[in-house]
Amino acid sequence: MRIIIKFVFYLYKKLESNIKTCIFATTKTKIMHSTRLSVFHRIITIFLLALCSKGAVIAAVNQSALKSDSLANVFIKDGKYEDAIKMLNRTASALDSNHPDSLYIQSFVKMGYCYDRLDNQMKAIEMTKMAIFLHQGAGMPENLYLANLYDNIALAYYKLEQYPTSEEWIVKSLNI
Repeated sequence: MRIIIKFVFYLYKKLESNIKTCIFATTKTKIMHSTRLSVFHRIITIFLLALCSKGAVIAAVNQSALKSDSLANVFIKDGKYEDAIKMLNRTASALDSNHPDSLYIQSFVKMGYCYDRLDNQMKAIEMTKMAIFLHQGAGMPENLYLANLYDNIALAYYKLEQYPTSEEWIVKSLNI
């Protein structure tokens, strides 16, 4: 039993550092020791294999999102905002909307910027409000980043000549 606990700890450490190595180690151990393992030990091995495989899928999705985000950054720098929006939509769809992280939120901020550059202020406002909603929903603190998002919305309303609404957003920004 002590060997199994050490093995589980070993696999856990491998999962943190390198998912592919973990899958290989689990598969190799399963094949090499399957005749000597009890049913309980086989269940633990299968569970760890499933856990590592799930982690590999999550890592692959996040890797795909990072690639799409990086490509979107290049498009933004080159002024190809329509292409950037397509890549940012890929980034957002590759990530889990139930557990938003900074990359997921940042993709909506960047989409808002792209729509602003394309003079589509209503869509820019929609994307920036979505980023604010996700930021607050994720339990992130109110800080200068959130104040900057409020400023972006105020600027978009200003461009639409909706001055009272713009002023409301500026006041929200200043209250942070």
